Amino acid sequence: MKTKGIPTYKAVILIVIGCLLCVGIVSIIYSFYKVLDYREYPISLNVAGKNQIGFNLNKEVISFGRVPQGATAKRNATVSQHYSFDVLVRIEVTGTASKMVYVEDNYFLLPPNETRQIEVTAIIPENQTPGNYTGKLRVYFERQ
Repeated sequence: MKTKGIPTYKAVILIVIGCLLCVGIVSIIYSFYKVLDYREYPISLNVAGKNQIGFNLNKEVISFGRVPQGATAKRNATVSQHYSFDVLVRIEVTGTASKMVYVEDNYFLLPPNETRQIEVTAIIPENQTPGNYTGKLRVYFERQ
């Protein structure tokens, strides 16, 4: 007597889907526990030809204005936290400006109700194509 069961490929597909579902659920739960807060700030950078410079003092955007090829520009920003315990601060730069914009002090412990000045630096290579580059400065506040 022959019995019919689930074909092997269907069983494998069900196992893979089950594993992916479990990993996804654990990741979501972990991220809600680990990441307390997340803030995102726009970055604007205009790479210009040699001997061209411009300033943009807009406080809503981390803007470097017009920066010539081969030059460096810096902006200061303040990071603060309102929790009653220490948090780890992790900073990432994304977007088309990410290969030129750096935050040297990007993983640090911040005590309760403290602020910290960070320096955001744009280093423009000599051969960088002139144009507008954008991105995001992402600040994550995480449990220890």
